[in-house]
Amino acid sequence: MRSGIEFVVAPTARGRWRKLGALVFLAVALAQCTSGTEPGGDPPPGAPGIVTYRLVSPNVMEGALLVSTPAAAVLAAPGGDALTEVITQRVGDVIYVAVVHRFGIDGLTFDLEVADVDSPPELTLVEVVGPDDRPRSLAGYALEVVP
Repeated sequence: MRSGIEFVVAPTARGRWRKLGALVFLAVALAQCTSGTEPGGDPPPGAPGIVTYRLVSPNVMEGALLVSTPAAAVLAAPGGDALTEVITQRVGDVIYVAVVHRFGIDGLTFDLEVADVDSPPELTLVEVVGPDDRPRSLAGYALEVVP
């Protein structure tokens, strides 16, 4: 049998603070979840990252190349592999990147860490050398970004 008396529980200050604390915690957690990309996702627009460049050549084999670009656009040049060496030198506002393959290779490629992967810097081809260490004419050469 009910007595007709109802109990009303008034919210306490402690209860309000707990709810507020929980909301703040959830807001911070959500901000952390959305402040980047999911694993395996694309980097955010305008983010630094690695871009791979390839020398387009009218010849079969190439030994080395030298390129230049504004220094502010390039953050680093990861050093190649066992057969390819990547060397950088900054001169004023320009960075020079030399890529040397020890035995010559078809499809000379190299990586640069750039300031903006969505707008990779345009490189100026300065010199190309064949596997015989002789400079080549730059006619017919180009650089392209590997997708």
